Amino acid sequence: MPQAFDFLRARRISTIVIRIVTALAIAGIAFASDPSTTPATAAPVPMGCAGSATLGSFQLSIRPFSQGAPLPLKSLAAVPAGSRLIWSPARLKLPKSNSAEVTAVVVPANGGVLVTLEPRKASEPAEWQLLQRPLVIALVYGPQGLSEGKLQSLVTRNQDLLRELADYAEQSSQVEALVQELADAEQSRAGADTALKGISAQYGVSPQRLDSATSSDQQAALLLKALVPAATNYDPLAAQSSQVQQSGGLAASVAGLFFGNQVALAAGGVALFANLKTVLFPNTEFRSAFAQAADKGNLALCTKSPAAKTKTRLAYLWAYRVPQLAKPALALTKSPNLPLGAKSTVELKLGKDTTAKELGLARDWRLVPASGAGVFPVPVATTATGALEIDLSKARIPAGDYRLMYTWDWDALPVAGTVHVHPVDDLSQIALAPGEHDKLLEGSGSATVVLNGPDFEFLEGATLQSSARNAKPADIEFNLPLGKDGGTQNVVSVTIDTAKRGAYTLALKQADGLAHKIPIAVLPPNPKLSNLPLRFNTGETRQAIHLIGSGLERIESVASDAGEIAGAVDSDNWSGQIHLKAGLKKGATFALVLKVKGLENPLTLPNAIEIVGPRPRIQSVRKSLPGTPGIEIGADELPAGAPAGLVLTATGVALRNRRIAPGAHAFPRHTGGRGEPDLRRTRNPVPLRRSRYGRLSRMPTVGDCNYGSRR
Repeated sequence: MPQAFDFLRARRISTIVIRIVTALAIAGIAFASDPSTTPATAAPVPMGCAGSATLGSFQLSIRPFSQGAPLPLKSLAAVPAGSRLIWSPARLKLPKSNSAEVTAVVVPANGGVLVTLEPRKASEPAEWQLLQRPLVIALVYGPQGLSEGKLQSLVTRNQDLLRELADYAEQSSQVEALVQELADAEQSRAGADTALKGISAQYGVSPQRLDSATSSDQQAALLLKALVPAATNYDPLAAQSSQVQQSGGLAASVAGLFFGNQVALAAGGVALFANLKTVLFPNTEFRSAFAQAADKGNLALCTKSPAAKTKTRLAYLWAYRVPQLAKPALALTKSPNLPLGAKSTVELKLGKDTTAKELGLARDWRLVPASGAGVFPVPVATTATGALEIDLSKARIPAGDYRLMYTWDWDALPVAGTVHVHPVDDLSQIALAPGEHDKLLEGSGSATVVLNGPDFEFLEGATLQSSARNAKPADIEFNLPLGKDGGTQNVVSVTIDTAKRGAYTLALKQADGLAHKIPIAVLPPNPKLSNLPLRFNTGETRQAIHLIGSGLERIESVASDAGEIAGAVDSDNWSGQIHLKAGLKKGATFALVLKVKGLENPLTLPNAIEIVGPRPRIQSVRKSLPGTPGIEIGADELPAGAPAGLVLTATGVALRNRRIAPGAHAFPRHTGGRGEPDLRRTRNPVPLRRSRYGRLSRMPTVGDCNYGSRR
């Protein structure tokens, strides 16, 4: 399937330019030279005549009637009445007889009478006054001279040339611009796809999609058909009316195919050259010419090379349509902040009668201080959407507020609004904001963290690269509070994927192209405790503490307002001792604060400690036996296999009419802050151990209720 043509391949651009010129030669809108002429001076071929011959280089400029220096014709938006048209030869290929002449045919902008100017020697500078504002200026160059006697008859008898010259100038200007853009792209290696987009925007033509597998001449033909539909279907220099009809019919279908609507293409180019040949210059073969950019701001007159017929003089016609544009009204959509040492795009608000394609004629852009003196020229390029690309990469401009100015023809015009110029700050000291690193926990999804620094307003991009082998940097999202170029912004937020723990490098790239890097790490998940809350008794200063859960090996220390805690990791758990503060009341709760490796801030677990009442204590035990056992029984012994009754006196519990079965704990073992027993609800057996007499069971020593401990 056809794909978008890649004009970045510089090797193909040259071939395409040559093929376009060849196609133009076939169409008759190509280039010619006179083999009988010889160069007046040895000179290199001016640049611009790709794939064609050159007649030499020249400059055609305009000097206004009022004060002002001459300006190149093709740089002007309009030519005022009373101006002077100036011919300045540079390097022309002149015949030995030095009989070459040059003149101009002018189509007035008000639709008046066609004006032909007096022929002048082509080898010398010449000037003509333009009494009316011109719509088209057609330069006629005759290497063997021009017939002055036919000039007046042309004016009086051939007013149809007005429309024909205008249409021819329009079409030839479009193709001329196409060839010029492609030639410039070849020399600059900038990529002709950008050039074609500019041509498309300038002339309202849809960008062409070409098949890179086709030959260069086919690609060139398609471009020409899109730009000037009749260019490849008839020869505007021929006099056959049949070609006019054919091209006119093809024009409508080609215009519908490539432009998407019906375009009234003037096919009168044939009549134009027939009239010129028969009325103005008999026995003269007319050939069209293109003016392409040459050295030192001159224009190269390019032609095709076939020899002329015997006893036939050659004349070359180059027509240029003056844009007729009024002064634009431009304003900044906002007050932009421009970074020194970088390029920036500035959006414009265009006036009612101003279009984006007209901005290319604005020149000599400069920044003028809002207060104070000085002018700072800056390179500015216009975009197809009407924005400005301001290049301050090499500008030596003080930071401050400026007004943007430009020149339109001979007038200096302002762009409404203020431009703020700032240096790009050094981001070598940027760092994560306090506490932000603690958000980067493995498995927590896309974490947004904040960076602190001097000024991030000119940030262009951010990447994140893992320290793993062969890892590549990946673009990540960033957000400026006020947006790009929105003014001084000391913070920026970036979004980081925490799917995998490890070390990473965060790189921030500014408008100056420099990347600033900071190391960061995605941490393992925080420790989790499964045995909370921890309960501790009043009345005891030191008690054991045990933490159970996951990730406990990263705990560096444990603290609480309930008291001083000391301990360490014990296998997969954490064990230690707490020294409770004096005066703690039953029912009080306290947070547990964990210092975890890698976390900037301690991890606080609220209500992790609960203070309960004092540990229950047994004061005395009395036994009651049925009958006499028949053997001597010690104070702490009961007869085995026989029922016995016990009466306990204890503090810290409510114990009423509770039976205690032999062989079990009276109270649960109390370790690790797991709470106090409740004898009012449970039935708790007393543990007994066999006595030294074999048939007797021994009771634990009266004291605290930790019956699980031996003494």
